[in-house]
Amino acid sequence: MSSPQGDNLITEENLTKEGSIWDLFFLKDGKFKQTSNMSGSGTLDSQEGTWTVEATNLSLQLEMNEQKFELLYTFELKKDVLVLTRSNPMKTVKIISKFRKK
Repeated sequence: MSSPQGDNLITEENLTKEGSIWDLFFLKDGKFKQTSNMSGSGTLDSQEGTWTVEATNLSLQLEMNEQKFELLYTFELKKDVLVLTRSNPMKTVKIISKFRKK
């Protein structure tokens, strides 16, 4: 996470030690699923939706707690790593997440 207050780097090693899980599944038919225990609820939750790509922009449409959300990312593929970057609406915080293909 990068913000005017400084950068906050959380490594894969730290996430593994904490037992954090965030799996993304991009299906060929434009459907999407994510499974994560990082919401703060202490449970493993799954959401489904759809995904679309235009140039280097990724849009995820999800339904969580009966509300629809659109998450907008820029993406880059580096060998077997997907790098997703997203900013908050005020553009004051940038979150960069890296996912390794399993």
